[in-house]
Amino acid sequence: MNYRFDKYNNKISLLGFGCMRFQNTLGKIDMTKAEEQIMAAYHGGVNYYDTAYVYPGSETAIGEIFEKNGIRDQIYIATKLPHYLIKSLDGLEKLFQEQLRRLRTDHIDYYLMHMLSDVATWNRLKELGIEQWLADKKASGAIRQIGFSYHGNSDMFCQLVNAYPWEFCQIQYQLYGRTYPGRTQRLTLCPRKRITGYYYGTFTWRSSGKQFAGGGKEAFRRI
Repeated sequence: MNYRFDKYNNKISLLGFGCMRFQNTLGKIDMTKAEEQIMAAYHGGVNYYDTAYVYPGSETAIGEIFEKNGIRDQIYIATKLPHYLIKSLDGLEKLFQEQLRRLRTDHIDYYLMHMLSDVATWNRLKELGIEQWLADKKASGAIRQIGFSYHGNSDMFCQLVNAYPWEFCQIQYQLYGRTYPGRTQRLTLCPRKRITGYYYGTFTWRSSGKQFAGGGKEAFRRI
């Protein structure tokens, strides 16, 4: 595994593990298979695990797996605030405490505003008092770094980057295969703003035999 360093010199694996879609059995995460997958990634050198409050069962599942295998202190957890569900600071605090319980941890390494789409949405959160709330969580160590995940256009991304002293962000960018116009602009903006960029996406698969398209297996091996 190759590694890169974030703005605070934390050593982060070049390949992270997205925890949105574990295999399900009768509507519940298959914990045996989820554990096998996570531990295979861990033993392969992956130390960045991305989840979210709204990924069904995900936070609870990975919290249990990390605790069971005693690896919480060796990995970094990224999870997300569903700001679209937040109506008050009391509601925000209640939800955050639920995330800590689910993840069986006393802190979140990378905390994102989930699918932050525009500056107006961020301004609504500011009116609720989220900036002071985040500052308090940072001071206590309950949140280590603050960022946002983004799915919109490049113009709004540039505005959001300037709206708060973010420490990192996650944007969709295919590791191998089809990508999208304008997203390279976001890649180049992040280092100029001293924001660590994390890029999420999937390999492109052929429908026949589920083989990596166009040499993707070799690209994966080199990571």
